[in-house]
Amino acid sequence: FSLNYQATVSSLRISRTMIVISQRTFGHKCERRDIRMHQGSTWRRPIELVDYLGVAVDLSGCLLRGNVRKNALDIGTPLITIACTITDAASGYAELLVTDTELASITTGERLNDAASRHWYDVELEWSDGYVQRIVEGRVAIFREVTK
Repeated sequence: FSLNYQATVSSLRISRTMIVISQRTFGHKCERRDIRMHQGSTWRRPIELVDYLGVAVDLSGCLLRGNVRKNALDIGTPLITIACTITDAASGYAELLVTDTELASITTGERLNDAASRHWYDVELEWSDGYVQRIVEGRVAIFREVTK
């Protein structure tokens, strides 16, 4: 089952299994996508970058990086470093991953709306020429784990 959502601002489509980010010139405004993670579970999302015509963006020589922090102004070590791997550079495919161990180590509130359960994340793309663009950002709600 796949739930597709297509945004009008940057042509980002997100589903339970795939995030598609469209355009080479992401501009000064990145796409905002709030996500949910489950404490103690692996969170994995494949992503695909395509240009405004839907053609795959070549990620050869590029790097992806991402972090989760309590708030965007936090400095120092992030709560979670999102593992970003380019899986098929020529086709614009990559994968974002947070392990079950990393998520289990995060303190959450009793309820999802509690401040302790709410965090921020972003993912940046560094092009082969050194130019860095934030491609997606948003809130992270982390559900607490019952089974330990």
